[in-house]
Amino acid sequence: MPTLPGEATLEQVKRAKEAAEAARTKADDKQAAYDDMAHAELNAHVSVFCDAAGKWLDIKTVQTVDQAERLTDFITGARGLFKRVEDARKAAKKPWDDLGAEVQEAFTPLTAKLDKLGKTMKAMQGDWLRRESDRLAREKAKAEAEARAARKKPSAWPVRRRNATTSPVRWKPRLR
Repeated sequence: MPTLPGEATLEQVKRAKEAAEAARTKADDKQAAYDDMAHAELNAHVSVFCDAAGKWLDIKTVQTVDQAERLTDFITGARGLFKRVEDARKAAKKPWDDLGAEVQEAFTPLTAKLDKLGKTMKAMQGDWLRRESDRLAREKAKAEAEARAARKKPSAWPVRRRNATTSPVRWKPRLR
Protein backbone atom coordinates (compact mmCIF):
# COMPACT_ATOMS: atom_id res chain seq x y z
CA MET A 1 0.00 0.00 0.00
CA PRO A 2 1.34 3.49 -0.84
CA THR A 3 2.55 5.56 2.06
CA LEU A 4 3.41 9.14 2.69
CA PRO A 5 6.87 9.72 1.23
CA GLY A 6 9.62 10.91 3.46
CA GLU A 7 11.92 13.74 2.65
CA ALA A 8 14.31 13.35 -0.23
CA THR A 9 17.43 11.53 0.84
CA LEU A 10 20.70 13.37 1.20
CA GLU A 11 21.93 11.49 -1.85
CA GLN A 12 18.96 12.64 -3.94
CA VAL A 13 19.45 16.25 -2.84
CA LYS A 14 23.18 16.04 -3.53
CA ARG A 15 22.55 14.73 -7.09
CA ALA A 16 19.98 17.46 -7.72
CA LYS A 17 22.40 20.15 -6.54
CA GLU A 18 25.20 18.73 -8.69
CA ALA A 19 22.89 18.80 -11.70
CA ALA A 20 22.00 22.42 -10.92
CA GLU A 21 25.69 23.31 -10.59
CA ALA A 22 26.43 21.67 -13.94
CA ALA A 23 23.54 23.54 -15.56
CA ARG A 24 24.84 26.81 -14.11
CA THR A 25 28.31 26.12 -15.52
CA LYS A 26 26.83 25.41 -18.96
CA ALA A 27 24.94 28.70 -18.82
CA ASP A 28 28.25 30.60 -19.18
CA ASP A 29 28.24 31.72 -15.55
CA LYS A 30 25.05 33.69 -16.09
CA GLN A 31 23.65 34.64 -12.72
CA ALA A 32 20.42 32.80 -11.99
CA ALA A 33 17.36 34.82 -11.15
CA TYR A 34 16.81 32.54 -8.14
CA ASP A 35 18.79 30.35 -5.77
CA ASP A 36 19.31 27.32 -7.99
CA MET A 37 20.57 25.21 -5.08
CA ALA A 38 17.38 25.78 -3.08
CA HIS A 39 15.41 25.07 -6.25
CA ALA A 40 17.33 21.83 -6.80
CA GLU A 41 16.61 20.70 -3.24
CA LEU A 42 12.89 21.44 -3.60
CA ASN A 43 12.91 19.67 -6.96
CA ALA A 44 14.31 16.55 -5.30
CA HIS A 45 11.52 16.60 -2.71
CA VAL A 46 8.86 17.15 -5.38
CA SER A 47 10.26 14.22 -7.39
CA VAL A 48 9.98 11.93 -4.38
CA PHE A 49 6.38 13.03 -3.87
CA CYS A 50 5.55 12.52 -7.55
CA ASP A 51 6.99 8.99 -7.43
CA ALA A 52 4.81 8.22 -4.40
CA ALA A 53 1.79 9.67 -6.21
CA GLY A 54 2.41 7.14 -8.98
CA LYS A 55 1.95 4.33 -6.45
CA TRP A 56 -1.37 5.82 -5.38
CA LEU A 57 -2.47 6.05 -9.00
CA ASP A 58 -1.60 2.37 -9.48
CA ILE A 59 -4.24 1.28 -6.96
CA LYS A 60 -6.87 3.35 -8.85
CA THR A 61 -9.54 3.39 -6.07
CA VAL A 62 -9.45 3.64 -2.31
CA GLN A 63 -10.84 0.42 -0.80
CA THR A 64 -10.33 0.73 2.96
CA VAL A 65 -10.48 3.24 5.77
CA ASP A 66 -6.75 2.77 6.28
CA GLN A 67 -6.07 3.70 2.63
CA ALA A 68 -8.35 6.73 2.95
CA GLU A 69 -6.47 7.92 6.06
CA ARG A 70 -3.10 7.42 4.38
CA LEU A 71 -4.31 9.24 1.27
CA THR A 72 -5.46 12.11 3.48
CA ASP A 73 -1.97 12.21 5.01
CA PHE A 74 -0.44 12.15 1.51
CA ILE A 75 -2.62 15.04 0.35
CA THR A 76 -1.74 17.01 3.50
CA GLY A 77 1.95 16.35 2.86
CA ALA A 78 1.58 17.46 -0.77
CA ARG A 79 -0.09 20.67 0.39
CA GLY A 80 2.74 21.27 2.86
CA LEU A 81 5.35 20.76 0.14
CA PHE A 82 3.35 23.01 -2.20
CA LYS A 83 3.41 25.74 0.48
CA ARG A 84 7.19 25.34 0.88
CA VAL A 85 7.68 25.66 -2.89
CA GLU A 86 5.38 28.71 -3.06
CA ASP A 87 7.14 30.38 -0.13
CA ALA A 88 10.50 29.80 -1.81
CA ARG A 89 9.16 31.16 -5.12
CA LYS A 90 7.78 34.28 -3.42
CA ALA A 91 11.04 34.84 -1.54
CA ALA A 92 13.05 34.45 -4.77
CA LYS A 93 10.71 36.78 -6.65
CA LYS A 94 10.48 39.54 -4.01
CA PRO A 95 13.74 41.33 -4.96
CA TRP A 96 12.60 41.39 -8.58
CA ASP A 97 9.18 42.73 -7.57
CA ASP A 98 10.85 45.43 -5.48
CA LEU A 99 13.09 46.40 -8.38
CA GLY A 100 10.08 46.38 -10.68
CA ALA A 101 8.30 48.77 -8.32
CA GLU A 102 11.33 51.10 -8.44
CA VAL A 103 11.32 51.01 -12.23
CA GLN A 104 7.59 51.72 -12.28
CA GLU A 105 8.04 54.62 -9.87
CA ALA A 106 10.81 56.11 -12.04
CA PHE A 107 8.98 55.85 -15.35
CA THR A 108 5.39 56.62 -14.32
CA PRO A 109 5.90 60.43 -14.12
CA LEU A 110 7.40 60.42 -17.62
CA THR A 111 4.54 58.46 -19.15
CA ALA A 112 2.01 60.57 -17.22
CA LYS A 113 3.44 63.76 -18.74
CA LEU A 114 3.31 62.30 -22.25
CA ASP A 115 -0.21 61.02 -21.68
CA LYS A 116 -1.38 64.48 -20.59
CA LEU A 117 0.44 66.06 -23.52
CA GLY A 118 -1.18 63.61 -25.94
CA LYS A 119 -4.66 64.33 -24.60
CA THR A 120 -4.12 68.07 -24.96
CA MET A 121 -2.82 67.73 -28.51
CA LYS A 122 -5.68 65.39 -29.46
CA ALA A 123 -8.17 68.00 -28.20
CA MET A 124 -6.53 70.64 -30.40
CA GLN A 125 -6.54 68.29 -33.36
CA GLY A 126 -10.18 67.36 -32.71
CA ASP A 127 -11.17 71.03 -32.76
CA TRP A 128 -9.36 71.54 -36.09
CA LEU A 129 -10.93 68.42 -37.60
CA ARG A 130 -14.43 69.56 -36.56
CA ARG A 131 -13.92 73.01 -38.05
CA GLU A 132 -12.43 71.56 -41.26
CA SER A 133 -15.27 69.06 -41.55
CA ASP A 134 -17.80 71.88 -41.15
CA ARG A 135 -16.03 73.97 -43.81
CA LEU A 136 -15.98 71.05 -46.26
CA ALA A 137 -19.65 70.35 -45.58
CA ARG A 138 -20.50 74.01 -46.28
CA GLU A 139 -18.49 73.93 -49.54
CA LYS A 140 -20.21 70.72 -50.60
CA ALA A 141 -23.66 72.13 -49.81
CA LYS A 142 -22.86 75.31 -51.75
CA ALA A 143 -21.65 73.31 -54.76
CA GLU A 144 -24.77 71.13 -54.68
CA ALA A 145 -27.01 74.22 -54.48
CA GLU A 146 -25.22 75.79 -57.44
CA ALA A 147 -25.59 72.56 -59.42
CA ARG A 148 -29.33 72.42 -58.66
CA ALA A 149 -29.73 76.06 -59.71
CA ALA A 150 -27.82 75.45 -62.92
CA ARG A 151 -30.06 72.48 -63.77
CA LYS A 152 -33.17 74.64 -63.35
CA LYS A 153 -32.00 77.30 -65.84
CA PRO A 154 -32.83 76.62 -69.50
CA SER A 155 -29.92 75.83 -71.71
CA ALA A 156 -28.56 78.44 -74.06
CA TRP A 157 -28.48 75.89 -76.82
CA PRO A 158 -31.04 76.27 -79.61
CA VAL A 159 -34.20 74.25 -79.40
CA ARG A 160 -34.37 71.63 -82.08
CA ARG A 161 -37.59 70.94 -83.73
CA ARG A 162 -38.36 67.97 -85.78
CA ASN A 163 -39.91 68.25 -89.09
CA ALA A 164 -43.67 68.07 -88.76
CA THR A 165 -43.83 65.49 -91.48
CA THR A 166 -41.62 63.02 -89.69
CA SER A 167 -42.66 63.53 -86.10
CA PRO A 168 -45.30 65.54 -84.35
CA VAL A 169 -43.19 65.73 -81.15
CA ARG A 170 -41.38 68.94 -80.39
CA TRP A 171 -38.19 68.88 -78.44
CA LYS A 172 -38.06 70.81 -75.28
CA PRO A 173 -35.09 72.84 -74.15
CA ARG A 174 -32.38 70.92 -72.31
CA LEU A 175 -31.86 71.75 -68.69
CA ARG A 176 -28.40 71.75 -67.33
